[in-house]
This record gives sequence, structure tokens and C-alpha cells, in this order.
Amino acid sequence: MLSDEMEADSAKHMVSLSNRIYGVSVAQCRSMAYEMAVANNVNVPASWKKAEMAGYDWYPSFKRRHKLAIRTPEPTSMARATAFNLHQVMDKYKFPPDRIYNMDETGCTTVQKPKQVIAQQGQKQVSSITSGERGELTTVACTISASGNHIPPLMVFPRVRMQQHFLNASFPGMKCIAVKNGWMTAQVFANDYLDHLIEHTKCTPTDPILLILDNHVSHVSISAIQRAKSNGIHLLNLPPHTSHRLQSLDIALYGPFKAYFNRAMDDWMQSHPGLMVRITNMSEFVRSAMVNSMTPKNILSGFEKAGIYPVNSEIFQESDFVAAEPTDRPDPSEEPSSPSLLGPESHPSTSEVVRTILPTTSCSTTEYVSPSELFPVPKAVPRKATTTGRKRGKTLVLTDTPVKKRLEEAAAEREKAGTETETPQVTDESECDEPPAILAKIREYALVLVMEKQLKAVRSLLE
Repeated sequence: MLSDEMEADSAKHMVSLSNRIYGVSVAQCRSMAYEMAVANNVNVPASWKKAEMAGYDWYPSFKRRHKLAIRTPEPTSMARATAFNLHQVMDKYKFPPDRIYNMDETGCTTVQKPKQVIAQQGQKQVSSITSGERGELTTVACTISASGNHIPPLMVFPRVRMQQHFLNASFPGMKCIAVKNGWMTAQVFANDYLDHLIEHTKCTPTDPILLILDNHVSHVSISAIQRAKSNGIHLLNLPPHTSHRLQSLDIALYGPFKAYFNRAMDDWMQSHPGLMVRITNMSEFVRSAMVNSMTPKNILSGFEKAGIYPVNSEIFQESDFVAAEPTDRPDPSEEPSSPSLLGPESHPSTSEVVRTILPTTSCSTTEYVSPSELFPVPKAVPRKATTTGRKRGKTLVLTDTPVKKRLEEAAAEREKAGTETETPQVTDESECDEPPAILAKIREYALVLVMEKQLKAVRSLLE
């Protein structure tokens, strides 16, 4: 069939596409082999021509010869792949490891993800008991230190009032808060979480700490920044969509945490047949997951892999940035001096490829079409110039005086915009010539204008 050179080039190109998060499936691999054969005038069996792809028996031997494997890829959003263009971790202050902390939230529900079980080979459907179809969400905020330690977690329960029995069998020192939707809010972070952090770290302006966290809107409120600065907490936020590479908890801790959490819930379901998991049981499962996952080995590994401690600005190799290549595009504000090579017109088609001359044994011609010419790496079109003036987010030390002052000024402008913009009022509809339906439309339109102005102020605050 295909020559050794063709197979080697195909295998190399498939690995390259996988590194760029555009991996090919088995069916695509077989189609690629067929198109390679057709483009290079290689004789193929009739079954290949009928199916327009290589046969079932070709792929296993191809995979074995080139040491390939079938893997289930991790879902990676376009935003994450594009934003991972950070070459170093900002570390403005020289803190010792016991004063460097990383904080992040994760969601835990009362319906677990079942673990794998042993079943009869060939059985199509295997079931496992869960406590319900849809569960209640509880937020768990974990905080770890670069010295290998961690402080007790903070849990946010989806309740209006906190009940003492929510703490049954909980992790020692854990703090529980009741919020109606069970999410972390700006008020909870600024008051309850920072109180919890100050209590366990004993931080002061003379003995400060560095807290690394993502740029969620609940973390960047003015009240939180002012409270942190007055208590010696330096807030360092990460660039948008980079927590999967730069946040220690995401890298090394939350994977084992979720696995042990689900395992604890599975064990509880098996030892309590006929009962459903309630929100009051969550503290017990979180304690089990914390004890087994938040180990010094895992914590130290998370900080090391993120390059935070020990500080390593070269932790990311060139291969780590390969996934961002398909979306590398020029600045639309700069006029290109020559025609762009990034658009779809630069991708060669199968009928307009540049062929190289290579010696082959199984081809009837000396012209060789490489896999990268037949199946080029996907490339994004140039960005369109926008007039919104929105800036890309970046990492900031939120408690630095210039940054804090800029955020306070943005918040003041937002409040001013909200007070100056007034909705038109009509005191007596009978005095107006317009019918009530039109008046309602006018009020609705004015309200939309006010909301858009406030939303623009919030975006400028986050940037």
C-alpha cells in the first residue's frame, strides 16, 4: 500500500495535529490514508475505493508500526487555547513559600459521577445507582500554600439560612456560608473568605502574603481589594482562560479531589441503600476528599508544574504553545505590508498542492504529495478590527496602588453613570398624546440604555 516514507510522514503529521488540539479520529486517519494513496497514484484494493478510506485491517498494523495510541482528549475551549500565550509567571514580590497561596473554587453536587465497575464482557449498558437525576450545587473554596500545607476549606451551601447540622462530620476548621444559589459572590469573598484567610494565615501589613487567584468577578470587587490591602494580602490575578496551566489547584489537586469525592459518595450510597444524598452530607464527602487529595506531595507538585514556586519562567516549552498556533493572527490595527498568508486562501487544496520530488518504491510517479499539503493545520482568519476599544485581560497585582486607584476610579464612574442616567417618567398618561403601549416601549428602551451603560462600566473595571 503506502510506502514507509508516506506512513512515517502521515504518523508524524497526525501527532502534530494532536499537539495543536486538532487530532484526527480513526475514521479520519483511514480517509487520510486513502487520499494520500490517490494523490500519489498508489494502487489500492477495490474495497478502499468503494469505501473511500483504508480498510479496517490496515489501521491496527499502522498504529502498531508507528507506536500510536487512541486517547480520549480533554475538552479545551477556543478561549483557553487562544489565551495561553503567557511566557512567564508574574511574581513581583519575593515571598517565602509559606506566604504564597493559591485559591480557587470548585463545584460539588449531590449527584456523583459513577466510577467504573466490573461487568460482563460485551454487555452494552451498565448502570450504577445515583441519588438523583439532578443535584444541588455546593461551592468549595480551597486554599493551598507553596510550603505544602493548606488551610481548611470554605463551603457555600445553597440555602438562605445556615444550619449547624451542615457541619456534621466536617473538616476541622472548615467555614460554611449560606447563599441562596450556592455560588461564590463578591460579598462572600470580601467578608467571609478573607476573614477565614486572615484567621488562618495571621497575615498583617508587616507580614504579608501573596494570594494567587483567577479574575472571576467576585474576586476583583473594590471592597475585597481594599480589605486585602489593609490586611497585608497581595492579590495577584491570572490572565483570562489560563488557570488550566497556571493555577496549582487546577493542575494537580482538583482532579484527585473530585475522584475521591465521587468515591466517598459511591461508598455512602452502597452502605445506605434506599436513601438519597442530602445537602447535609456534603461536608462529610468534602472532608474525605480533602484528606486524601490535599497531600503535601500533590500541593508541591502543583506549584512546581505551574512555575510559581520554585519560580521558573521557562517551565513552559515551545510544545506547550503549539495549541495557540492556529489562532496566532496579526494585529488588525496594523496594516500588513504584504498579502496575508493567514487566511483560508493560503491553504492548499488537494488539486493545487506544491509537490516535492522524493524517491519512492511503490508509486508510479516520482512526485510526492505530503500529508501536511493534503491536510494542512487549521488556521484562523485575521481578526476583524473592532470599534469597541475593549482591551485583552492581563495579569495584575490588584492591591498595588496604581491598579487599585484605577479600579476605584472605574467604580466611581460606574456609580456616576447610574445616577446621572434617569428613566423618563410620565406622571399622567392622560396628559400625553401617545397611547399607553408606546409609553411602555419608551420606558423599556430607556431601561435598556441604562443597563448597557452600566455593563460597559463593569467591563472597563475588569480590564
